[in-house]
Amino acid sequence: MPTVGRLAEEDIPGALRISLKELGADYLDGSDFRETLGSEDSFCMVARDGDGAVIGFSICHVFGPDELDERLRLPDGPERRLLESKRLIGLFDSVSVDDRHKGRGVGTMLFERCTDTFAEKGVEALVAMGWEDRSGHCNIGRMLVTMGMTPSYAIKGYWNQFVDSPEGHMCPTCGRPCTCSGRLFYKVL
Repeated sequence: MPTVGRLAEEDIPGALRISLKELGADYLDGSDFRETLGSEDSFCMVARDGDGAVIGFSICHVFGPDELDERLRLPDGPERRLLESKRLIGLFDSVSVDDRHKGRGVGTMLFERCTDTFAEKGVEALVAMGWEDRSGHCNIGRMLVTMGMTPSYAIKGYWNQFVDSPEGHMCPTCGRPCTCSGRLFYKVL
């Protein structure tokens, strides 16, 4: 039975291995995981198998409405205005599960543990950007809906905004630049 707990330094290589395969080589690096260690506003939960190996992770951030542009880069609209009205927002920034463990409830375990942590911090709304490929399949969409989040609009090429390359993100699905969309999901607590 998998367990879920806070990221430790020794978990970073395992989490990074999953990230490289699932999210691409230029999306996260070790510093993204290290920044969550000891942070008040960011945290990373990892799922471990019975041997202690990392089989999934979720990097999360807590922020105020003044950081919406930096964290999400959403266009104006009702969803943005809703989030602007909240004191604290919880962002599921990156959620990934090793291929061999998908469909076994690992993502749900991570989501539930992160949601509990967000609630402890006084978060008033949850947000996530699902990775939606060109065929319209959203990697975590079904799980987010099951967990009570509402799907909203998609932003084509969304992931290119978050890498330091003028050519865009090197997507593991469609190459560079990424033509996948970011699908917004949200939930008011």
